[in-house]
Amino acid sequence: DAEQTIEVQYTGDEPFPHGSVQINEWMAANESILADDADGDFDDWIELHNHSQHDIDLAGWGLTDDKQSPRKWLFPEGATLPAGGFLLIWADGEPQQNGNQFHLPFKLDANGEAILLFGPEGRLADEVNFEEQKPDEAMGRPSDNGAPKRLAKATPGTPNDGVGIAEPTQPIRLQIAPDQPLTVTFHGKAGVKYLLEQSIDLRTWREAHSATGQGAPIRHVIPLGQAQPESFYRVRTPE
Repeated sequence: DAEQTIEVQYTGDEPFPHGSVQINEWMAANESILADDADGDFDDWIELHNHSQHDIDLAGWGLTDDKQSPRKWLFPEGATLPAGGFLLIWADGEPQQNGNQFHLPFKLDANGEAILLFGPEGRLADEVNFEEQKPDEAMGRPSDNGAPKRLAKATPGTPNDGVGIAEPTQPIRLQIAPDQPLTVTFHGKAGVKYLLEQSIDLRTWREAHSATGQGAPIRHVIPLGQAQPESFYRVRTPE
């Protein structure tokens, strides 16, 4: 049996792979960042982003914080999200409020929970999970793509900042040999901390290794039995 080496070349961030509409940013403990036009309250909010080149008809799409209740709130007829556009939705538990913005029948839990977006046919289009949030702390996808993280500043209704994002500067190399540990090697920018994470479903990730770039290869050996079959690996900077 021959040893096998796989190189994964980083070529830049790609749009989040869950369709054209994604949960792009949210705030679960809004105390002073953005007031609701309907009543002046500083309510929780969620931002959606259409990263496609086509307008999206949102009628029948659903937002929920409970996977067992995918139709907790549905967009009405006539709701659209323009190509490349952003849409702010208030998670204030006041769906009866009038105005030109949408209001959900639930609030976000600042102690942490999930936000789920379902397409009109009931298919899960996007899901984000977050832990406890500090007051006025925004979470979202830096530069409007990739995995969510804490953002340097809130940008409701506008593109997210990409500040703080760093990437491996050389290919990620996986060294695979029968009955041998899995070796992952990559380069990183000096002084930048990197996390190597493993997943079996591309939704839940666990940390396998962390290291700080020093201008030399970062290498991690995953012992036999810990590299599960059909696993996925990613390298990212921590929140």
